[in-house]
Parts: sequence; structure tokens; C-alpha cells
Amino acid sequence: MTPRYELCGWQVESELPLPELPLVEEALSPRPDLTIRFGEVPESLPDLSFSGPLLQVGSDGTSRLALPGGLTFLVDRAGQQITIATKLPAGSPAIRAFLLGNVLGLVCLRRGGLPLHACCIALPTPEGEVAVAFTAPSGSGKSTLASAFVAHGCRLLADDLAVVSAGAAGVQVLPTFPRLRLWRDTMDIFGHSVEGSERVRDEMEKYSVPMGRAFARKPLPLAALYHYARVEDDRHAELRRARGIDATARFLDAIYQRRALLCAAAADQATPMALITRTVGAIPEHWVLAQPNGIARLEQLVERLIGKYGVAAEG
Repeated sequence: MTPRYELCGWQVESELPLPELPLVEEALSPRPDLTIRFGEVPESLPDLSFSGPLLQVGSDGTSRLALPGGLTFLVDRAGQQITIATKLPAGSPAIRAFLLGNVLGLVCLRRGGLPLHACCIALPTPEGEVAVAFTAPSGSGKSTLASAFVAHGCRLLADDLAVVSAGAAGVQVLPTFPRLRLWRDTMDIFGHSVEGSERVRDEMEKYSVPMGRAFARKPLPLAALYHYARVEDDRHAELRRARGIDATARFLDAIYQRRALLCAAAADQATPMALITRTVGAIPEHWVLAQPNGIARLEQLVERLIGKYGVAAEG
């Protein structure tokens, strides 16, 4: 029997083992929300609305993503099926790295969500947990920041890719993967053992650290979105509200693989822009946060934000 996993609140049936994801405890319906299988992927899609070096998009929204090393993905127009064609061994971490990154972004777009290049934490408040997300480019310390929150007893919703969904009740963050991807030095700082930890890619000193109970498995309302950066000099530190065009521009910059996603939406540019505008307007708080380097400063930031949103987490 093909196993089912939880991802973004969906039930995912996958021929590719996905050890990063929780197994489904009870099937909610005979049909999964998303199916992942191995199969053939055509060299070219018919009736293209976009064609680039790696990405092709058909006029119906079907997307084909070809990556170096003989790895190709096909995402159907509804974001309900992913087909993988590869020359790599089925257990290669590279397949899962691209599947749960670039390809997941395409699936989210097709399902009406928006992927952000962000980590996201569940913070306890007197009314229950809320989500607080931190956008930043790669290498800016999002996973280190998330690790600091987890060390203070908070739960993780997303490490590097946070999925937001706007609805009648506001914007929610969907839970992605119960793991952090940490560089070797960050592993040492937070007491994670490298021994037995899986590398994200064979050639990288970056490891996947499972979160277990420190993972929030249900969607949570987004209370605030922080656009996060680290600075060397205290004089460049800042914390200020972002509003209007500034908030929208920063949100656009934070969309995961933004160029590829907007190309994937080339057949219907109006729909994603309307979705972006609606989502930005429904987020209660947008902030610009420039944080001085250093673990001590990071600890101060984490404690301040935990206090801001309600009650202290259990350490």
C-alpha cells in the first residue's frame, strides 16, 4: 500500500518515501489531496504559454521543471499530481530537496496558496497559538532564528518555505515539514548531533534535524510578517512597521522562487496579483527587522517577541 503523508494540511500519497513528513494516522477520504509518483515526463509540453531554460508552462497551467543531473518534475494544472522522472537513485536526498522546495512552490500556486521564502514559528498567546513568519534570502539565518525559538519551547511551522493561504477568516500559515535544515556550526550551537543526521545534499555540510513534538501540525492564523535581515553594525539595526506599497513590495520579494512562480502564472497574471494583493491586505502586521549579529542579540530578540505576542513558552 502506498503510504500517505501530511503536508500543508493535505494528505499526500507518494511512491517516493518522504521521511521528512508525518505519516497520516487516519485517511480522511479515499482519494488523496496530492499524489506523487514516478513515471515518464514529456520533453516538451503542448501549447506553451512560457518556455525557459528549466521551466515550461502549458496554457492550461501544467508545469514541467527540468533540473541538472537528469531530474524532471511534471505538476498537473490543478496541483493534484506530481510525476517524477529521474536517473538518480530513488533514495537520493536531492530528489526530496527539489520536490519539497521548487516543486512544492508550483503546487501551492496551483492550489491557491502562496509560498514565501520564510521560516515560521507558532507562538503561544492567551487566546491560543498564532503564527509569526520571518522572510529573508538564503543565508540570512532564518533556520538559526527558528532554532532559537524552538529552544525556548515554541513550535515550528516552517523552516525555509512557509505557505500562506488567504480566506474569509484571514491569512493562515500551513504546516510544511517537521524539520530544520542547519549548517554544522548551528548544529553545534543548539546541541544537535551530526552523527546520524542526514545531509540535505551529499556535497553540503548542512543537515536535516527532525522536530518531532516541536512541530505544529495544524494551520495557524498569521499574526505578523517580519522581513528579517542581519547587520554587522548596531547603527543599522531597525524595527519599523511596513505599510502600503512598501509592505506589498517586500511581500513580492519574499515569494519563494518568485521569478519561476510568476512565469508559471504567465497564462493568467491577473489571478496571482489579485491573490497577492488580497493576502498582503489581510496580514495584520508587516514589519522590517534588521537584527545585529550574535547569539546574545538573537536570544534577546526571541524573548522580546515571545513576550510581545502573549505568554512565555514552556522551556
